Amino acid sequence: MSYVKYSQNDSRWKNLKLGSSNWTMGQAGCFVTSMAVVATNLGHSVTPAQMLSLLEKKGCINGNGDITSPDALCKIFTDIKVTSKTWPKDKADLSFLGANTIIEIDDSPAAGMQTHFMPVDHVSGSDVAVMDVWDGVNRNVSAYGARWNPHVSAAAIIYGAWKYSKVAKPAPKPAPKPAPAKPVAKQYTIVVPLKGYTSATNAANYKNSNSTVAPGTYDIFNQAAGMINVTKKPGVPGWWINPAGNGWWINPAGNVLPKSKPTPPKEQPSEPTQPVKTPVVAPPPAATPETPAAPAQVITPPASSKTNTDGPVEPPHTTPPAQETTQPKVVVPEPHLYFTLWQLFVAFIKRLFGAK
Repeated sequence: MSYVKYSQNDSRWKNLKLGSSNWTMGQAGCFVTSMAVVATNLGHSVTPAQMLSLLEKKGCINGNGDITSPDALCKIFTDIKVTSKTWPKDKADLSFLGANTIIEIDDSPAAGMQTHFMPVDHVSGSDVAVMDVWDGVNRNVSAYGARWNPHVSAAAIIYGAWKYSKVAKPAPKPAPKPAPAKPVAKQYTIVVPLKGYTSATNAANYKNSNSTVAPGTYDIFNQAAGMINVTKKPGVPGWWINPAGNGWWINPAGNVLPKSKPTPPKEQPSEPTQPVKTPVVAPPPAATPETPAAPAQVITPPASSKTNTDGPVEPPHTTPPAQETTQPKVVVPEPHLYFTLWQLFVAFIKRLFGAK
């Protein structure tokens, strides 16, 4: 451990009084100096003189120059915490010790407790390495035990320990997630009282109405088969209505618009047109049959004729031949001529009455 080398006997502060007592830093300032070493190692760079001033301001030094509480350093620097232990003679638990730990030892075999405080550097087996703030030199605790005769172990002369550490910073709270935007309810405006139904099917068929929905603007809770469920309580189903009787409409995007149904444009009257007379084509005249010439009369005298000598001679009696009657031929127009005449007739009627 690379501690800052502070000594309580530094000329810059060795003569400073501990609180209101007559003790000086050079005489009894080992705990104050050890605190300055540990605080600096934990990120708060302070000298022993500054540490003394801070302890006095916090009221942590009594009239005898003693530190009133082992957590005095924590009262000054709130990001430092301490865990402390004390042991009877020969019972120190060296496994508790470590960096940033201040130990209390009896450093002399003289009668009574000759208290001395030092920051621990590390533990090595049954010995403890420290930075002695008396003069700022690194030593082993066993060197102090050698003052006894016979020598004693490090555990035999360590009576207390104060282990300091940084307070774990709480993990930063994650930024609150923005609340999801509440969906804006689509709305529908009823302009005339409409019957309310409990289902879309009933609304579509105008059956089993059990309420009347008053005019007003409503949230749309649901839509089905062209029917709309309107409500005044967002998220709570209301009544199904048939919008056909409302005169309002929903555009293809699903947004209900306060817009009446568009009125189809009226047809503009077409300009009057003069009727066009369709010429009537007369059928061709029927052909006149030729009349055959009457055959010449042949007078044949009877086989036996008398000669009248008494009077005028009568002409021989003859029977006129039967007259042949020939019927006139009727010429029938071809079928396509009738079709053409019918088309001309229909065109004439359409023009006459302005049909398109």
